[in-house]
Amino acid sequence: MRGKPLGFAPDDSPWQITVPLIILGTLALVSGYLNAAPFHTEYFHEWLHSSIGVEVPEAPVFEWINAVPSIVLVALGFAVSLLLCKAVFGEKKNALQGLTTRNQLLGAGHKFLVNKYYLDALYEKVIVHGIAHPISKAAYWTNQHILDGIVNAVGKGGRRSGELVYKYIDQGLVDGAVNGSGATARGAGGALQPVQSGKVNLYGALLFGAAAVGALVLVLVNS
Repeated sequence: MRGKPLGFAPDDSPWQITVPLIILGTLALVSGYLNAAPFHTEYFHEWLHSSIGVEVPEAPVFEWINAVPSIVLVALGFAVSLLLCKAVFGEKKNALQGLTTRNQLLGAGHKFLVNKYYLDALYEKVIVHGIAHPISKAAYWTNQHILDGIVNAVGKGGRRSGELVYKYIDQGLVDGAVNGSGATARGAGGALQPVQSGKVNLYGALLFGAAAVGALVLVLVNS
């Protein structure tokens, strides 16, 4: 950890990040005065009561004597942290200057804070890299070997089924029945062609013969 101390980039974050943070910080700073007992502002209390229609218990009476220790402690912490930062990272020579470069533990903590808890590294090298490489490759393999395999298998099965239907049902059954009925009609027409000579006496003889056969059948049935 020896060498040049870690520094901060002048444009560490773009305005797309800093502007929302400034807005949130301003709202956080101002929102506390909506219900500040020392200044006798109870806007939040009144808004909450009027919105839900329930009487909200009154806040305890504020006394400065009870708040002074907390205020002093916060101010003291701010002052100590400011002095330590100026001593460690400032240009003035002192015993604390470059402490993070001389102490590995403090240097590691400083690096951890400078790198923003490694949240960017976690997002870019773990989450984004995981989605862009192994997860996307797994999804591509699944698409190529499973989804496309199922689609191709269904397509091949449909083509084979179509070939079987065309060969055995369409050609063998349907066309066979049509062709058979056509051949039967053609054969019957050929057999009856001599009868259809156009001679009236032949038609009369056939009619008389059919009537005679019918009468004979009736006699045989009724005897």
